[in-house]
Amino acid sequence: MNLLESGLLKDGRPFELWRIVTTEKNPAPPEVVRYWMGSTGYDAYRDYTFVNVYWRIYYREALVGNLLPQVVDYLYLAKVDGVWAARLWFGYSLKTGRGNFGNVFTEPEFRRLGLMGMLMNYCVADMRASSLRQVCCCTGSAVAARAYCKLGFEMIYGGETGPLCFSKVGGFQAEVQRCYGDHPCVRIRDGEIGDQFDCDKLRPYTKEMMDFPRQNLVTPAYWLSDYRSAFQEVMGGNGMIKIQETDSGAACNYAFALHVWNQDVLDFGFQMNYLKDLPELIRQTAEAYREKYHRSPVCAVVNGDTERLEAVKSAGLHQLGGLENSYTLWG
Repeated sequence: MNLLESGLLKDGRPFELWRIVTTEKNPAPPEVVRYWMGSTGYDAYRDYTFVNVYWRIYYREALVGNLLPQVVDYLYLAKVDGVWAARLWFGYSLKTGRGNFGNVFTEPEFRRLGLMGMLMNYCVADMRASSLRQVCCCTGSAVAARAYCKLGFEMIYGGETGPLCFSKVGGFQAEVQRCYGDHPCVRIRDGEIGDQFDCDKLRPYTKEMMDFPRQNLVTPAYWLSDYRSAFQEVMGGNGMIKIQETDSGAACNYAFALHVWNQDVLDFGFQMNYLKDLPELIRQTAEAYREKYHRSPVCAVVNGDTERLEAVKSAGLHQLGGLENSYTLWG
């Protein structure tokens, strides 16, 4: 953890700007770990309850160095008059160079002091100097989007809000072509923490998935809305996650089987161009779970979700029941 800058704000209060880079074990003191976990979700504590819980777990692991050597995280904090006042983050896979930016937050009593602008300048400078290829994020704030674009981000599909990308390799669509495009799926392997950036940012921001109208999760899988969340359960010893990888090394599909909320849950995420490969991934994930835990995981498919229904049928799963006019269960 290193001090980037210190000085006085316009109102005379002292400030400090700090950076943490998780390239070693225990890079942050306990005080910072507790602040980062405690402040995550402060402004949306009811809107994204489970999402925030899994983010807190992620940062707890990152800030003690448990995500090495696959992921490096850069965390920035501002302190005013001895009180933590603002934070932001980016992280990326050391294997692929693709990552995520976000969790930008200024405590309400410290807003409009210029803290976030100062942190962002250091953050973007580090992005340019690091080995990352690109980081993605999404915002519903037009003000935030304009600020990010001034620093080098681009709106992936135009407009005032939505997904953005900071790219050092020719833009988001160029990276999509390098990762997917005509690249075939070549293998299935156990998922890793570094796969979160392909599964949760690259894959869902492709045009095929942005245009896809049905991405429905029900039953306990509803609370495991992305790869990162599911992987936290894997790190907790509650199951397994597998991915399909293209010959470019990008993750295109993933499937997880987990014991959560006293249920054995199977679910998956996919990229539309790799639907034909998905059934084998589902089959192998379910089989591996049964072999290890001697229980069969169950997948819930919302009525009318034709792609997911065809995938579980083709994987050899059998209908076990369901809820009329809502979803069917397969295992």
